[in-house]
Amino acid sequence: MPLPKVDNEAVPVNENNDAGRSASQPAHRASVAALLRNPLTGMSDAEVIADVDAFVDSRGLQDSREIFRKGGMLARVQQQANGYDRLDILSSEEREWIRHEETHRWSQPFMLYFLVVLCAGSAIVQGMDQTAVNGAQTFYFEEFGITGVWQQGLLNGAPYLCSVLIGCWTNAPLNKLFGRRGTSFVSGIVSFITGIWMAAADSWYNLLIARFALGLAVRARSSTTPVYAAECAPKNIRGALTMMWQMWTAFGIMLGFVVSVAFQNTAIIGGPTSPWRWMLGPTSIPPMFVCLQVFFCPDSPRWLMEKGKFDRAWKAAKRLRNHDIQAARDIY
Repeated sequence: MPLPKVDNEAVPVNENNDAGRSASQPAHRASVAALLRNPLTGMSDAEVIADVDAFVDSRGLQDSREIFRKGGMLARVQQQANGYDRLDILSSEEREWIRHEETHRWSQPFMLYFLVVLCAGSAIVQGMDQTAVNGAQTFYFEEFGITGVWQQGLLNGAPYLCSVLIGCWTNAPLNKLFGRRGTSFVSGIVSFITGIWMAAADSWYNLLIARFALGLAVRARSSTTPVYAAECAPKNIRGALTMMWQMWTAFGIMLGFVVSVAFQNTAIIGGPTSPWRWMLGPTSIPPMFVCLQVFFCPDSPRWLMEKGKFDRAWKAAKRLRNHDIQAARDIY
């Protein structure tokens, strides 16, 4: 995009440091805050249209030129109160959708909420992985004869040790290669496998390896899922949808304790010390559903654009917005 100019139509911004401004500075230069809010500040209609045309031509989106022109004009005035009402280029239907977006911010397409459910499921998995061990540890300490404090701590803290030593270094490559959706799938598969592996462990070191491997999923999931939600959500509810990670993780923590209480007297297989297997095994159930959901969700439009896949990003954005004009604005 070209460097922004002064936006004479924008609502004035109060500057706290006007008194200390040098006399040599231009009086009408756009403030840094204004430039950060909207890089289109001060551009004329013709300049916006020209920039949009260059954008669609360089990204292979020529078939959607008209809607992107409208999206570019809308993006220029999106921080002005009812700025869209002054855009003659928009149809009455498009204006109504923009107005509806402002007045009914939680009225979003099914696919966006379906993706939110996926992110919530990932958070639940995270919480269960953290707390299911609390009830199980008493039983597997007894079954495997683990009495040393350091050995107990190593076994219980293995996922977090793996997160520190390996997980934090593999997360970025995973996201770069597979995207947010692919990384969510990989972390779900690891959680599913390690949940069954822990429940079937026949020795303390076998259990240790399974729990250590679980750390790969813990790190990838915790740093990818909130980003996935943020990159797909519209700006007016982005904060709420991103912070839901905390709420559903807390729900998963509670669920882990519920599972521990529910199976504390279950000794169907393995004798009186076997309830820990029934406590750790169910941690494989939520990630199984997460992995199934992944196939129906679009990937992050932002990640797709980062990879130069603008046609796929455009299709994904249209699935995540109520109207194409909103998707065009956000992609541009």
